[in-house]
Parts: sequence; C-alpha cells; structure tokens
Amino acid sequence: MIVQFIEDIKKIFINPILIKESKKNKTILIYFFFAIIVLIAPKSLLPVARRLLNIAPPFQNIIVGKVTFFIVVIYTPMIEEFCFRAFLKKSKINMTFLLSGLTSLILVFTLKVGVFYHFIIFISIIIFTYLLLSYFKCYFKYFTRYQLSFMVYFSSISFGLAHLVNHEGITFYTFFPLLMLSIFKVLDGFLISMLRLKFGLLYSVIFHSTVNLIAFLLMQLSVN
Repeated sequence: MIVQFIEDIKKIFINPILIKESKKNKTILIYFFFAIIVLIAPKSLLPVARRLLNIAPPFQNIIVGKVTFFIVVIYTPMIEEFCFRAFLKKSKINMTFLLSGLTSLILVFTLKVGVFYHFIIFISIIIFTYLLLSYFKCYFKYFTRYQLSFMVYFSSISFGLAHLVNHEGITFYTFFPLLMLSIFKVLDGFLISMLRLKFGLLYSVIFHSTVNLIAFLLMQLSVN
C-alpha cells in the first residue's frame, strides 16, 4: 500500500489524471495515516527555519476556546477545501462549493459579524448557488491531462500563498522569508489535492479537519 501511496504522490505532480478513485475504507485509513506522517514530519524543521529567518509563529494572539475550535477544525477546512480543491473535478455541485466558498471568504473580510452568522450565510449561499446553476443548466466536461495539472498546481500554490495572512504584521523585510516558508503549505496543497482526487471532496475536508484538530490540540497544550 505504501508503494501505491508513493506512486499517487508522484502522479499528483506529473499527471494527476492517472490517480484512480477509491472508496475502500481500508485504503482511505492507510492513506490518511501516511499522509499525516508526510504532512507533519517536515514541520519539525519549521521552528529552526523561523529562528534562522527571525520570524514569529502564526496565531500568536489567538484565544483557544469553543469558537476557535469551530473555526479551526470545522469551518476553515470546509471553506478552504471548497475554494482550493472543489474545482479539481468538474460538476455542478463542485462549482456550487467553489462559488460558495469564495463568497464566504469575501464575507469574512467584509462583514463584521460572528462566525456563526457567517456559517448560516454560507449555507444559504450554497443553496442559492446550486439553484442558480440548475436554472442555467450548466454542463461540465472532464479536464484534460494538462488542464488538470494546471489546476492542481494553481490550487496548491494559491493554497500556500493564502496562508501568509495567518502571520500578523507582515512587513517588507518579513514578506520574502515568509514566502520561502510558504513552500510547506504549497506541498500540503499537493498532498491534499491527491487525497481529493483519490477519495473525493468529503474526504479531503475530513483529512484537513483532522490535521487542524491535531494542530488545535497542540495549541491548547501549549497554552495550558
């Protein structure tokens, strides 16, 4: 199984259209286990890199609580998967998730209301967008090899760069070091894209939530 996992990692960089879909629970669990190891192992280098580049870790002033748990473990993974990986497979529902996720991100930065209001608005947008696409009878074809490769690279690089906003007080002098560190998130993007193509959007959301849950628990331990 580890050989198959490594082959799929290669395919996501070279030819993602060759990744074969699977719905086997055993395969999903094994891939998740390997993916968590691959995702977390390089992060051990981050503290050293931050010290060398003189950059503070993100979320220095975050308050750990129930609302934070909801945002970090449930809401954020769902929005990010909808925005960055839903469109890796063409369909009406995936386009609905993409447009809903992008709209929700815009609302997060424009409307000064609580996260639960954002969530309610987000669900409403999903319903409205799906009905709108149904009205216009949108049809979607499959991606070609090069189209899908472009979308995977675009998705993963955008995912990495988007996480620059996690760092407070970015200046001209810290921007380029942070840009270098964002390579870790870009690689995360490729890994989760592989899981998304292999198992579907639901499982990429579950995996993303699992990783964020681990990070949240470690954050809580550090606070305590």
